Amino acid sequence: MNLTDFHATPQRPFDPAAQLLGRDGAPLDPFAAFTGESAALADYLHVMGYALLKGVFTPWEVAEALAAALRLAEAAKEGDGRSWWGRDAQDTPVLTRILWSGDEPAIAGMSADPRILSMAALSPFGLRPAGPGMILYKTPGVTGGLADIPWHRDCGMGGHDERCPMLIASVCLRGGSPTAGELRVLPGSWLTAPSYGEHEGVGLDLRPGDVSLHYSDIMHASLPAVGPVGRISVLIALTPAGRVPPPV
Repeated sequence: MNLTDFHATPQRPFDPAAQLLGRDGAPLDPFAAFTGESAALADYLHVMGYALLKGVFTPWEVAEALAAALRLAEAAKEGDGRSWWGRDAQDTPVLTRILWSGDEPAIAGMSADPRILSMAALSPFGLRPAGPGMILYKTPGVTGGLADIPWHRDCGMGGHDERCPMLIASVCLRGGSPTAGELRVLPGSWLTAPSYGEHEGVGLDLRPGDVSLHYSDIMHASLPAVGPVGRISVLIALTPAGRVPPPV
């Protein structure tokens, strides 16, 4: 599929009960995880619209990047133009996202990492990193603001033709359990008509060092962190040449 085919593909209604099949005609497991790039992974990503890769980054790499993420969080200020903020029950500002990580090589360098580039190559759209990764901070107790987002598409308010297809690589640095602010997806929904409302979907079992991939067109939700520790992930946007993605 090329970009022309992608934008010309008619959207069918989303059916959560539909059986999704691989190239061999066998049903795909919505909870599957992979340990390396392969033809099976590329097929899975194309059909499901997401994929989970386990143990991509080493514990040492994760520790270095997490320390960098915490330094950026400490330096961030509300209204600095480089961050998003939510509010807790006391109306105290809570950092939810760093939009620019270029000052920290351990994070900024992930965009050019061969492992991330090989994941971009799984897509048939000629994707490449759009710039340094953003950092997502899921903090327990956030009650409002730009923090926890219900079921949506990243281009749901318009801009599909300018932004898509965009693939998001999420590198988990901390947390990842269902109580840490889980990322949930609707399998196969990236090429279907949007399906808003209440869904269960599939929670991605991200652990430190794991990487999830999802097309920005897939219906997905960023759930609240309700446990003692919230997830921290680096989000790397992979886009066709010449396209500028929005914050994801």
